[in-house]
Amino acid sequence: MIKAVHEDLLHCGVMDVEVMLKKLYSRPRMTEDIKRVISACDNNACECNRASVSPFTASSPRRLATGKWVCVACDVFHYEKLPILSVIDEYSRFACLYILSEERAVLALQALQQIFEIPFLGYPLYLRSDRGIFTSLREPLKNLGVLLILTSGHRPQANGIVERLHYTLRLRLATLSKDLLLSDRLKTVINAYNRCPHSSLNGVSPAESLSGRSIRTRFCIPVKVPSPEVPANMITFQKGQLVWLLKPQADRRA
Repeated sequence: MIKAVHEDLLHCGVMDVEVMLKKLYSRPRMTEDIKRVISACDNNACECNRASVSPFTASSPRRLATGKWVCVACDVFHYEKLPILSVIDEYSRFACLYILSEERAVLALQALQQIFEIPFLGYPLYLRSDRGIFTSLREPLKNLGVLLILTSGHRPQANGIVERLHYTLRLRLATLSKDLLLSDRLKTVINAYNRCPHSSLNGVSPAESLSGRSIRTRFCIPVKVPSPEVPANMITFQKGQLVWLLKPQADRRA
């Protein structure tokens, strides 16, 4: 089970695996067992992840992030020579990805609208980004009810939440085979990220933070259908007892 959860979350760390497992069961020396299993992982990218420390930090919550999907940060990062738009909620840390054919403002705007049109997300109040292709989107976004907040180009940490996301995504992408389509790898990576416990959310995953409920995984044990509740004043019968059934009034003979 430990190995399966570790691989399902794309070779996440000890704390994340422990949080996920404790939702299912708990036992003595669980932490030691998790450390032993992860230390024996033969995935090369997992070896790199254990020795790496993110250079980006981000305070939580940000000043404008007063609620879920109120203020989202976005940016474009390149992977395998393709521009990829990333959008992350600064409050819940829930993130979405979109592959762009070119790094152009008009394509980024179309991608943002595709994401914001998702029914359970909607349009945020604020969109934080750097000054790249997003500079020209102030008026188009304003027409959509979204205020663009541009960060300083001299302070990468100003958009540290999205930079930290990119760092994590690159680590997770490295654990997957390049024989898979990039679109499939990105879907796998962002799903694992949104399901993985987040340190800034006190061990809650971004998906749970955004939805406000516990998210069941394929590792959860099936539960039985609850027995129907029988009112205390209802007449009951014993097995094998002879009973008479009275027809409804409308079906009786005159």
